[in-house]
Amino acid sequence: MISFETDIPDKELLELMELGNEMGFDPLASMESEEYFLKLLEKYAPLGEEKMQAVRKEIEKDFLTFDKPPQWIQGSEWPFFNGKPMYFVGQLDTADNKKAMPCGLCFYVFWDKETGTIETIAQCD
Repeated sequence: MISFETDIPDKELLELMELGNEMGFDPLASMESEEYFLKLLEKYAPLGEEKMQAVRKEIEKDFLTFDKPPQWIQGSEWPFFNGKPMYFVGQLDTADNKKAMPCGLCFYVFWDKETGTIETIAQCD
C-alpha cells in the first residue's frame, strides 16, 4: 500500500478537493501544487471560519481559464510557474478522430502571462 502524507489539514484538504473538482485542479497533484496551497492556507490562517472564503477568492483569481476548466482524462496535472498556477488556454481532444489516433489523446495548453512560457500536457485514455 502506498502512503501519502500532506501538511494540508484534513478539513481544508477536503474543501480544496471539492473546489478542485469544480475548477479542474488537484491540490496534491504535484509538489508545486501542494506548496501553493500550503502557502495560501498559511496566509489566511488567522481568519478562522472566513478563511476558506478568502482562500476560494484567491484561488479563483489565480486559476484562470480562457473559457472553461480543463476536462482531464486521467487526473489534474495543472502546471505551475514561479509558484503560481499557469493560465489554462484550452485543450485539443483527438477522441473524435479515431483514424488518426488509436486512443483518446488530449493536449492541454497552459501559458504564463508574465513570461510567455507555454506548457503542454498530454493525456490519453
